[in-house]
Amino acid sequence: MTIRYLRQPKQMFQITVREVVESYGEPPVIFPLAEFKKALSKKMRGVKFAGRGQRSAHVYYPHEKFTRGVISIRDDSFVVMSRTIENARYAAHNTEHFMQQSKNLNTAVKKAAAALTAWSLDELATIHADPYTTGRESRVQEVGARVVGELTNLGVERDSSALEMLTRMVHSIPDRRIKTYVEDLIQYDAELAEISDIGISPTFIYVGQDHHGQQHLDTLCLETIGYSYARTDRHPVRHYERSPQEGYDDLVGKISVLNMATVGDYVSGVGMKVDEDMFYVC
Repeated sequence: MTIRYLRQPKQMFQITVREVVESYGEPPVIFPLAEFKKALSKKMRGVKFAGRGQRSAHVYYPHEKFTRGVISIRDDSFVVMSRTIENARYAAHNTEHFMQQSKNLNTAVKKAAAALTAWSLDELATIHADPYTTGRESRVQEVGARVVGELTNLGVERDSSALEMLTRMVHSIPDRRIKTYVEDLIQYDAELAEISDIGISPTFIYVGQDHHGQQHLDTLCLETIGYSYARTDRHPVRHYERSPQEGYDDLVGKISVLNMATVGDYVSGVGMKVDEDMFYVC
């Protein structure tokens, strides 16, 4: 299968629907923005708007996680801004790079409908790549430090033969303090070996709902995950509760464990809850 490199969309577009609805609400009905909204509503059935002022509005669907972009009025032109637009006349660091405009309403509506697309699972999977990668690496380093600490307590260097010997003789060690050091060393070393491999290739899960309001789990197996990107050769899989595919129960079980954890805390062998509806599971 073809390997896909997934890059995180710019922070400026990571605006949740909840955020704009709670912060802005429905924008005032003022011409010509109202004309743009009315025409776009006919093209994008069920779309909603949240005001940013008299001349611009966020565009969103209530059942989706993030807004799709912004429409606005600039001088006598209709403007759309979206993460999917690449206006080559402007550099990538310029906000104009993500804008298209037209003085003709019909043309502007066509451009807006084409650019204001739903966020893909590929995009969502990269949003919290940094906290997941950082959290997992911190956990590996933490357990590694505990292994070193126990070795220091025992006055030995880390060596596979030494660990094997200590494991074999742990039950016959008469000194309780030394025995505790050895037991802790064996535990931490086993955990370090486990978490050093597990979690490098997590599965991203988004708990969402479709436009009918039916909840689902969207999943994507990732080959590797970095601080602002991910790599995969898989395609997203959608799980509905009433028609569970293979592995559904395992995913639900891990989500149940992570739901009891704090957002951003890496749980060894399970994964991380990165948002109220987003998870990386091992």
